[in-house]
Amino acid sequence: MLFQVKIEQGRVKTKTPHKFQQYLESLEGEKCVLELIKYKIPKTVDQLSYVHVLFKYIADYNGDTLGATKRIAKERHLPPTPKERYGKTYYDYPSCRDLGKWEMSEFIERVLADCVFLEIVVPTREELGYLPK
Repeated sequence: MLFQVKIEQGRVKTKTPHKFQQYLESLEGEKCVLELIKYKIPKTVDQLSYVHVLFKYIADYNGDTLGATKRIAKERHLPPTPKERYGKTYYDYPSCRDLGKWEMSEFIERVLADCVFLEIVVPTREELGYLPK
């Protein structure tokens, strides 16, 4: 069961305390795992579409594949996460699907800056019909 909660002064607050309490009571005596995850405002489909349009323009300009262009952009603009596997450390870059709305906005701005640097003329969100939300 998922409940969106807010932590205030070390206490869990929910918009539906009655439902939350009922669910807790239904689990009485059971062993459970409670996982709290920081909520991210999800990126919009428009953001995801627009960043892929930018990737396509850069890929065409450089003669690279779309996949290579995405990988290079992620390596340049997103912070790597160190991971350990078989006793070795390697760095993993987040996927666009893992970014929240504000992180995606920053990423788009950085990719747009790459386009300006390379003197690639790209359509704006408005020209494509992608209006910021």
